[in-house]
Amino acid sequence: MKILLIEGNMDERLRLLPHLQKWGHDIICVSDAEESIELIEQSPPRLILLDTSRPDLDEEKLTQQLRQLVDVHVPIVFLVDTVEPEKILSGIQSGCSDYLLKPIDITLLQGILISMERCSLAMHREGEPCRPAEKQSTLDETTGLAGRETLDHVLERESYRCARYNLPIAAIVIGLDHFKNYNEQYGHLAGDKCLRKIAGILKEEINRPTDLVCHYGEDIFTILLSDTGIEGARFVAERVFNTINEMAIPHRENRKSETVSVSIGVASLFPEPCTAPGKIVECAEQAMNSAKQLGRGRIEIFHEE
Repeated sequence: MKILLIEGNMDERLRLLPHLQKWGHDIICVSDAEESIELIEQSPPRLILLDTSRPDLDEEKLTQQLRQLVDVHVPIVFLVDTVEPEKILSGIQSGCSDYLLKPIDITLLQGILISMERCSLAMHREGEPCRPAEKQSTLDETTGLAGRETLDHVLERESYRCARYNLPIAAIVIGLDHFKNYNEQYGHLAGDKCLRKIAGILKEEINRPTDLVCHYGEDIFTILLSDTGIEGARFVAERVFNTINEMAIPHRENRKSETVSVSIGVASLFPEPCTAPGKIVECAEQAMNSAKQLGRGRIEIFHEE
């Protein structure tokens, strides 16, 4: 796996480099952020190790810059001198994937890399450079969104990360109401166009680097929100719900209204190490099914029985 190591301390670079090479990784070492940006544009890595110990470094801003240059699923791991929870959370919200405390424990580093590489290899064919998410071959052809396979791998990574840091993870499942009737009335080409309109709304509304929007099924979309509790997820769901209603896409065969409507399920939980990665989506899907059973065109929140 190609790894970009951004480390200003020469001694630390020399300590880490032999281990990284021994594990079979292709390592590019730089000492400052400016040089790293030039290298990323020339040859995108599959993982970035970022030293954040420089006092003049704005790691949040740099992480956002790096996220604009690499695929959304390329992990960025902070190498930190001290663990400051607020700074770690801010970094994660900006696009950081994990962190390691310096001096780096070599065994822990190896474990993190194995986990990250498993996700990276699942996301990219061997030898294919990492590119922006919208250009990936794993995208759904109809909507241009990520597909189920992508969701599964991101769920595995984010569930592990949220469990490690005791952070919440949320999911929103959106089902179009009576979409089969829409296809029968307007035709499948019009149905695909409708799906693309919904996908466009979701792309505009969901823009944090750590979040994911995917086409989950024929008439179902899923939003995965890291570091998000139930109130935050509810807010996002209501915003999406209102925007779709305001679009007023005609749907004469919708028994709920004369326009396209959606039923939305929302769930949030604090995953534990033993929690199945897909549980959060299953909970949100249950809530969506409840919304349909209660008359459609509404939002329902998942509650543990």
